[in-house]
Amino acid sequence: SAERNKDVISKVLVEVVAKYKDDTGHCQRGKLDVLEIASGTGQHAASASAALAAALGRGVPVRWQPSDLTEEKFSSIAAWAGLGGVSESVRKAVVIDASTKGWGARARQEREYELLFCANCVHIAPWNVAQGLIQGAAEVLGQGGLLCLYGPFAFDGVLSPESNVAFDRWLKEKDPSFGIRDVADLRAEAQRSGLQLVEAIAMPANNYMLLVQKPLRR
Repeated sequence: SAERNKDVISKVLVEVVAKYKDDTGHCQRGKLDVLEIASGTGQHAASASAALAAALGRGVPVRWQPSDLTEEKFSSIAAWAGLGGVSESVRKAVVIDASTKGWGARARQEREYELLFCANCVHIAPWNVAQGLIQGAAEVLGQGGLLCLYGPFAFDGVLSPESNVAFDRWLKEKDPSFGIRDVADLRAEAQRSGLQLVEAIAMPANNYMLLVQKPLRR
């Protein structure tokens, strides 16, 4: 699915970065640091970093930090970056378990991020991964930074279309802790961490890009 949807995801990330540039402050700082959770094979890292670099130009270098639960797919991440000609933009992958407390604070010791990106993860993981992802976002993002969360979602208890209902049923049969998450629950979790759900962007194939923001201190 990453190969199928990487171009549209990259396009939306470019649009998001342009729309929220005054909040994230990447233009003023002259850099855009992106942390990706659950990078998998690395197609999104290669595609999105290239699209963002093309949109922002040389004056705002893009530095994309991939991560995954284990080192198993690190060679694939590096290979996709090489194929895409973005090896200088895509950093060496690191191990991050988003369900562990304090991972965001530890990652922030390295650098502060403008974007945190995660695709197709929270429905194929226990709920504590979604909770940890949001809690970590509050720690690792700078003021005005955005968590960009891509995948299928329910809205206030309503899941549609029928294909998503069937997919959710299949996920729960596979593992009762899996399942398509409700935006209402994610919004509440964000608020508990001092973040705000600011936008839900409709995407192809009944998916969405949720934008969760760390507020600016006025």
